[in-house]
Amino acid sequence: MGETMNLEDQSIPKTLDEAVLTLELFFLKSEDDGVAHWRALPVEQAVSQSHHAIGQTIRNLWLWQEDKPLRAWFIENHGIWHADDMSSIILSYLHHRLNEQNYDLSAAVQYYKDFWAIQGVTGIPDDVLPRPKTISRYDLLRKNDIIKDGEID
Repeated sequence: MGETMNLEDQSIPKTLDEAVLTLELFFLKSEDDGVAHWRALPVEQAVSQSHHAIGQTIRNLWLWQEDKPLRAWFIENHGIWHADDMSSIILSYLHHRLNEQNYDLSAAVQYYKDFWAIQGVTGIPDDVLPRPKTISRYDLLRKNDIIKDGEID
């Protein structure tokens, strides 16, 4: 499922709803036996089978880099910081939506927070939060500034 999908040509979604809508449109366009089979699976099995296929594509294109808006949405709005958790939520929500079922986002968020708490991780680890942009003296250059002997005149 999803092997022929080309998400690289799409703009990066900024919210969970945008992500699921983008995927839903792809799935509905390519309604084939693979998609029908995926829809018919129990949600946990469907998401698990998708982890290294479309799940990896989602993580690589929409979530890995810290400047991705969808990643920021998950962190800022729900405290979900791990890309695997984010992609699982996206795929679970998509599965529910394709099957015309309600999705309980707050229960999903709590599931992952509980999982990490059992591992001894509470809150968002410091190394996950966006790092402040460092500013060099060259960032402060104005249009007509002159650099002479490595110094700004």
